[in-house]
Amino acid sequence: MGIPLPKDFSLSLHVGYSFGDYWDGGFLDNSQYFDYAVGVAKTVGKFSVNVKYINGSDLADIPGSNLFSTDDKVVLSLATTFPWGE
Repeated sequence: MGIPLPKDFSLSLHVGYSFGDYWDGGFLDNSQYFDYAVGVAKTVGKFSVNVKYINGSDLADIPGSNLFSTDDKVVLSLATTFPWGE
């Protein structure tokens, strides 16, 4: 969900809750999990600059693997849309 803010900024919010048979597969101890993210974006010309804090989830990491990492992280991204028309 994006919430417009003054001066071409926006606030983004995400809350997720996953459950069901898919999450019961072999390596997971739990058949459900919760995650969330909070971010701020700024429009600069034809680009959107985003900074987002992502809560990995309440799942345990798979030992010895970066696959499906549940570590909290901060992500910086730059996005645009082509073609650039007038």
